[in-house]
Amino acid sequence: MSQVPLLKVDNLSKVFVTHSGLFRKVTKTAFHPLSFTLERGQTLAVMGDSGSGKSSLARVLAGVMPPSQGSIYIDGDKIEPGDDKKRCQLLRMIFQDPNTSLNPRNRIGQILETPLILNTNLDAEQRETLVLDTLRMVGLLPDHYHFYPQMISTGQKQRVALARALILSPKIIVADEAISNLDISVRSQIINLLLSLQSRLGLSYVLVANDLGVVRHISDQVILMHEGHVVEAGPTHKVLANPQSEQGLRLLQSYNNEYRWHHSDSKR
Repeated sequence: MSQVPLLKVDNLSKVFVTHSGLFRKVTKTAFHPLSFTLERGQTLAVMGDSGSGKSSLARVLAGVMPPSQGSIYIDGDKIEPGDDKKRCQLLRMIFQDPNTSLNPRNRIGQILETPLILNTNLDAEQRETLVLDTLRMVGLLPDHYHFYPQMISTGQKQRVALARALILSPKIIVADEAISNLDISVRSQIINLLLSLQSRLGLSYVLVANDLGVVRHISDQVILMHEGHVVEAGPTHKVLANPQSEQGLRLLQSYNNEYRWHHSDSKR
């Protein structure tokens, strides 16, 4: 009997409908129907130019927005739109900018405790223990429990965002360009942390990423998107070495040029 994939996305799409004037409806397709699967302990990278629909896909997967059609299954169970409690315990999201995704009025301990209050029956002492353990797991100190986000660096904030994603022991983490705003040295620290957590906890990742070096280094599968369509999909090494579509080839050439430019820039 074949094993059920950890994540199965079936015919998923997102269309935005806006009203202009009294009777005119304007529709804009963020992404057209797409399907894919993700296995346990694997990483899927989603790449695409601006406006390709990759961030909308991440947000629909994480339940930030409902899909227009299609289904999401985790471990064979269908996740209904609005079933936030179930989704939260299985799949969590890290946003692109930790400077805006962490509430500056809350201490880090409170930020990490909130999902536990909403989704578990742990008492205050158990919650504190789990928060401190999770801070250590992402390379922060127990003292950071009492800090406010503005007292730490952007790289440390992204570790807090990762800790918040991990606190409910999810199976899947969706990261929307979560490392693109970090400088090169911090970026490599976070990548190594993601890889070590993956091997230790068996996590699966869906990474929206635009850095070819990162994608090559950490992803097993890759999807390339262009104007809401999937133009390439498959094992990372195959897609990056031999894209089959004109858009895929163009996209990878632009990434390659950007990758070379960044790396020659960082050596200057």
